[in-house]
Amino acid sequence: MASRSNLLRLLLPVVILLAGITGTRFLLHARKPPTPAAVAHPGPLVEVVTVHAVDHRAVVHATGTIEPARAVAITPEVSGRVVEVAPNLVAGGIFDAGAPLFALEATDYLLAVEQAKATLAKAAVELTTTEGRAEVAAAEWRTLHPAGEPPPPLVVYAPQLAAAKATVVAAKAAVTEAELNLARTRITAPFACRVRSEEVEVGQVVRPGTPVAQVAGTDRAEVIVPLGDEQAAALAIPRADGGKEGHGSPATVRVRRGARTDRWPGQVVRALGEVDPTGRMVRVVVAVDDPYQLRHHESGRADLEVGRFVEVEIAGAHLANVVAIPRRALGTDGRVGVAGKDNRLVLRSVTVVWREGEVVFVDHGLADGERVVLTRLTGGADGMVLRPVEVEVAAEGEAEPAPPAAPTLQPPAVAGGAASETAPAEDGR
Repeated sequence: MASRSNLLRLLLPVVILLAGITGTRFLLHARKPPTPAAVAHPGPLVEVVTVHAVDHRAVVHATGTIEPARAVAITPEVSGRVVEVAPNLVAGGIFDAGAPLFALEATDYLLAVEQAKATLAKAAVELTTTEGRAEVAAAEWRTLHPAGEPPPPLVVYAPQLAAAKATVVAAKAAVTEAELNLARTRITAPFACRVRSEEVEVGQVVRPGTPVAQVAGTDRAEVIVPLGDEQAAALAIPRADGGKEGHGSPATVRVRRGARTDRWPGQVVRALGEVDPTGRMVRVVVAVDDPYQLRHHESGRADLEVGRFVEVEIAGAHLANVVAIPRRALGTDGRVGVAGKDNRLVLRSVTVVWREGEVVFVDHGLADGERVVLTRLTGGADGMVLRPVEVEVAAEGEAEPAPPAAPTLQPPAVAGGAASETAPAEDGR
């Protein structure tokens, strides 16, 4: 019994193994080969956007710092002790043109005027006396010389008369000078201005040629913005000598104060006529009238202070019948992918006429209503099958509208009434 059990234990695995081999061979010989079927490649999934031809006004975006259009140092022309100072002659004080700033003691200059007038009166008496003597001498000469012989100059007091007349002229000039010096003891604002700094007080003795205050004009502020050659070529920039017809391009100066954005109308008034040696950029000047809102105050809008960093949008040339596409759709080789009617890729060479933020404007190579491929395709070739998905262009990929036309700047000018607005924090470029 033990031997049979051992034999069965040895033969059973062999039988099972042989049965498995036999079954496997049977299954292998009984299977049918798969029928080959052609599988169509659907092509890569790409995003496309439908483009349209539009008329667009180019907008140049730049930044700069507010600077005064006019600034001057107040310097006395005569010496003297300060006896009066205007209450608002302090940093930040505002003055109208011709308003008194401070006054010097005028006693010495009043006496000088009286002395000059006395000298003039004395010279006038001397001239009258000399003229009388000359008339008497001329009458005596005619009596002694009835033949009409002309008298010698010394006989008729000709040199003395000329000297007396010259003395009168000099005395009149002295009176004018004395009165002018007297007027100079009252120092006034040369134009509508704001005080930037001052170093004058009652009792202080000032000297001619020593600056005592710095003032800046309030009628107009300027922003100097650096531009590339392509940007400058799109703008109307008047020549400083008035040689170019028309007016400069309108602009909008934006000042961000937290979540609020103040807008000011401006205008390109001139170029500096030189290239920035550091950045090799052309620098143009944008002028803004009434930066301190002294002639027209806009409720809720803060003043445009000197030194403020601002953003500038300048309206440039009009672009007719151009197609706007997102910048990411333009390849490095200057070509754009187009999804044709049969969803096959067509690579087009386009002519870029303007770049503005994340938008590129082309005038050749694309037609109205075509679908432009936004997805970058590695190794893409003409005729490639695509799976296009229509998408909407994001807001940051759209061109912003051109700034509104600004009024012509003619000093003094009244600034336009551009209202303040509240802008979302993410609105900016």
